[in-house]
Amino acid sequence: MKDILRKIARNKLRYSIVILLFSISISMITIIGNLEASDVEYSKMVQSKYSLADIVISTDFGLSEEILEDIKRIEHVKDAELNIVLGGFSVMNDTYVTFILYGLYEERKLNKPIVEEDAWKLFEGNVCFMDYRMADKLNLTIGDEVEVFTKNGSIKLKIVSLVDAQWTLSFNIPLRVVLFTPIDTLKSFLNVSTYNMLYVLSDGLVDKNELANRIVNMLEDKGIKVLWESVLTSTPSVALESISFVFGIFMVPTTILSAVVLAVTLIYEIIRDFRYYGIMKALGFTNRQIILKIYKEALIVFLISIPLAAILSLLITKLSFLLFFGEFVGEIPIVLNLRTFAISILINLIVLLIFTFIPASKVLRIKEAEAIRWGYERYQYKPTRRGESFPTYLLIAYRRLIRSKKKLSLIVIMLIVGSSLSFGLVKTSNSLADKIGKSLDDGVDLTVSFRAPIKEGEMMKIKNISGVEDLDPAILLWIHRKNITISCGIYNGNPPSVASSYYVLFFLKRDRKVFSPDIIEGRLPLNANEIALLPKIALFLGIKVGDEMEIKIDSLNISIKAKVVGIVNEMYQNELGFIFLDEVMYNAGAINKGYYNAAFIKLKEDANIDEVIKGLMDFSELNIASIWIMKDLRKMINELVVKSIVVFLTAISTMVITMSIIGMGLFFFMSYVSRLKRDISFYQSWSK
Repeated sequence: MKDILRKIARNKLRYSIVILLFSISISMITIIGNLEASDVEYSKMVQSKYSLADIVISTDFGLSEEILEDIKRIEHVKDAELNIVLGGFSVMNDTYVTFILYGLYEERKLNKPIVEEDAWKLFEGNVCFMDYRMADKLNLTIGDEVEVFTKNGSIKLKIVSLVDAQWTLSFNIPLRVVLFTPIDTLKSFLNVSTYNMLYVLSDGLVDKNELANRIVNMLEDKGIKVLWESVLTSTPSVALESISFVFGIFMVPTTILSAVVLAVTLIYEIIRDFRYYGIMKALGFTNRQIILKIYKEALIVFLISIPLAAILSLLITKLSFLLFFGEFVGEIPIVLNLRTFAISILINLIVLLIFTFIPASKVLRIKEAEAIRWGYERYQYKPTRRGESFPTYLLIAYRRLIRSKKKLSLIVIMLIVGSSLSFGLVKTSNSLADKIGKSLDDGVDLTVSFRAPIKEGEMMKIKNISGVEDLDPAILLWIHRKNITISCGIYNGNPPSVASSYYVLFFLKRDRKVFSPDIIEGRLPLNANEIALLPKIALFLGIKVGDEMEIKIDSLNISIKAKVVGIVNEMYQNELGFIFLDEVMYNAGAINKGYYNAAFIKLKEDANIDEVIKGLMDFSELNIASIWIMKDLRKMINELVVKSIVVFLTAISTMVITMSIIGMGLFFFMSYVSRLKRDISFYQSWSK
């Protein structure tokens, strides 16, 4: 043990590189677990800090104080509260913003922001609280007024305090901002005395989904229409998928690279101590004993790298959160996932044992007499006519290189793996940027959705608004996955909940002028018996162009049998959705023919967004459900998402190619300048 540690101390540079590479390799898998564990811990911290409800249920304003008392009597319900929540939108600094008006009162316990005591004295009338982080994003401060357009009209609210509501932070594009409004103000604005939201805190002794189902069943038995329910879980966010995927890819080459460099280091040590191993065999040491000694050396190096790997994984986890989220979400607790750490150690240990056998096997071929004489044989070299112009020591190195096929192969493999991954990551980042760019560049500058369908002729009057060049009427629906049933091949059931529980359904006109999405494969539907899919649903269900499928939409009471004719690159609803022709809705009687609830708008080059929005509000203020400014959306995604990912992948690829060069240089140095220092000096003396 001591002699091995002394050897490591004498050769600090070589072993430091090996230890560093193994530390990076172990940390790659560990980082994935750390990201997930830290995110879960962050969710738990936020849940505890703001007393977040376990279950949230939305209804059609059928909730009353009497029903609340019935809910509190349900077994395993620890606490429950009613509220009013209203959605709306506004345009601020040429940017479309979704607002959620959230009813609040001082005595509230669940889902409550942290408010300064004096602020409650100002909390009356048309005022609101706003999270200070979201206010900073929108360049708003105390005293500013926000006008929010809702289905019940517009309401102006004055910001009287900036609060801490970390649980409302959103990375949604467009921005989604919560405004905490006096609940009496919302009741007066909506002219209601009942509530539309229920927040329930369980005692933790029952499955939350089971409790949610019991509450929903009770409400439905009382004749209350439940729109949706949500169960709070401490699971990793979808935002971490791409980060974990990158580290997962990076782990493979770093593991191989570190194992190869360790093998080369051990080969170098065996060559350097060639005579020593020959003497050991001559003294009666068996091959097994010598091989165990080599493995012992490798394991000690590996064990030294483990603490460094833990520190490195925590550091990179912290840097990853800072890179992607900055200080926006506050302090995220960094957690070492011991399970993933152990798995990573085991994987790297297996690779180490396999690669250590390469140098260990060389000991089996050592002949005692040759080993003892090694280092004293005469060097002879006859230069060829073609090589006379090159230094002798380079020619000797070249000859040894082409004769050592295994070593040469390892060098080539190292270069191929490192370079391929490096350029592959650069290519991936460029492809990703290109994909996102194409998915957003569908010819649409503005998307408007209406609460009630509008006749096509009436909708075309939007073209008269200053700045509007053209538009395509369409039908856009957001349907909860539980109201959709898919039958395709062996799959039969509700679509999966991937990033969102809602799916978007496009019903398009056959003759379109504006909406022209990027088509990955196939084409858009040409008749009512054809369908195109957005990429994520096609991927998760394994559906291909040419497959037959049936979609039942329970909320509309329609069933559609269609052939898949295309995969379309669209970013709507996290790439979860389907595209049909409008004839499908008309044939099913779900909407009157010639009526649409959305418009894809193309703007003129010199269009003023504010004037266009004002024109749309004048056209149909109360009927507008949402306005998406796609130009802003493209800009925001490019700045917030694409650039971050490209920078991250470029940094990773640079690390890979740097490690490959270091590993190759170390490999070459230890393999081909592997004699004693006097031998190297002897080579150099020949070239003089």
